[in-house]
Amino acid sequence: MYLERVKKWLKTGIDIYLVDSNNKGLPIVNKKYHQYLFDQSKEKYFNKNSNNSTLLEIKSLIKIINYYQLTNKYDYIYKITGKYYIKEYNNLYILPEKKYDIINQYRSHKGWNNSEIVGFHSSKIINLLNNILNMNGVFEKGLGT
Repeated sequence: MYLERVKKWLKTGIDIYLVDSNNKGLPIVNKKYHQYLFDQSKEKYFNKNSNNSTLLEIKSLIKIINYYQLTNKYDYIYKITGKYYIKEYNNLYILPEKKYDIINQYRSHKGWNNSEIVGFHSSKIINLLNNILNMNGVFEKGLGT
């Protein structure tokens, strides 16, 4: 499933950075595609008896951002859930004269923010991700807070 989605994203011409915390990766060779592999079960924060998907997701994002020094390459970094392809990605409503700290997908569920696609200003992303970690909440609730 992920392989087909990533291939669709590559057709857009966008640079794709995949973080795979199961240390497997995808068999893709493309100058726009980069992957960072590691085994999350060997990380000190991994707890197989806990439902710590938020912690793992955020730590994975921080790993790939730092590894590829993405904050130095881009004004905005988007986290996209790999199991989705959002064909309307180029219709994001972003005013070019504004500077946003975070660009979040909107749904009308009160008190909840979806996170299939979330953009962060690169100068703020690490700080914002660490703030969510410090809240001990789930990623989506941390985005709203």
